[in-house]
Parts: sequence; C-alpha cells; structure tokens
Amino acid sequence: MNTLNEEKTAGLTVDLKRDRIRIHKTTLTLMNNPKFFRMLVNPQTKCIIVENCDEMSDGAYRVGSMATNNGSFEVYSSHLVHEIADCAGFHDYTSVKLLGQQIHGQNAVFFRMESGHPNLPYRAKARQNRCYE
Repeated sequence: MNTLNEEKTAGLTVDLKRDRIRIHKTTLTLMNNPKFFRMLVNPQTKCIIVENCDEMSDGAYRVGSMATNNGSFEVYSSHLVHEIADCAGFHDYTSVKLLGQQIHGQNAVFFRMESGHPNLPYRAKARQNRCYE
C-alpha cells in the first residue's frame, strides 16, 4: 500500500481566466523531473493524479523545453480546465491552487480538488477591498 508524503507540498493551479493548468516546479521535482507526464482526473472522487509516463502513453505531455522560466509547466486546454471546474465547482473564481502530496514509489502526485485555495474574481476583489464610512 502506498503512503502519501507530507514533507514537501506539491502545487497545481487551475486558471479559469486563461484556460490553463500550471504544474508547479515542486510537483515536477517530487516526480523526479519527468520527461513526460500525464494527468488523470477522477470526477467521482474529485481527485487529480499527475504521474510520470513515457511518450507513447495516452495523454502524455512532454516537459523538456516547454517548462516556464520558473520551472513550472503549463497545459492550455479549455476543455480540461472547464471539466475540472464543473466537477469541483470552481466557476466563481479566477484561479484555484491545489495542494498535493507525493505517492511514494510511483513518481506521482495526488491532488484533492477540495484542497483548493481559490482566488476571487477581480471585480469581487475590488468590492471586497472597498472601505465604506
């Protein structure tokens, strides 16, 4: 049976405004800096697993030169972003950061959609920061 590692916290951001999913550098590091990875989404359990794979695997993304300057990796997919948002109820936010944990022995990271830390939409932020006298 696999146990979850709580020493390092992995991150994944679902950005509804830009239709992208950002895999954070800590996530890739916990996965031993893979050349290819794939995302598995389970809508029933509201979980996402990001795991190492080979280039012939279904849904494989090549990390290589596609990593951003800060070492993260971005996947642009309006379909995937909105499927995750529908499943988890993220549509009221501009983006949601999920915290995950490494699955020992599998070079994979596990995210619960309920662990999300949402950012409010820009208009809602402005309303929230107004001062009334």
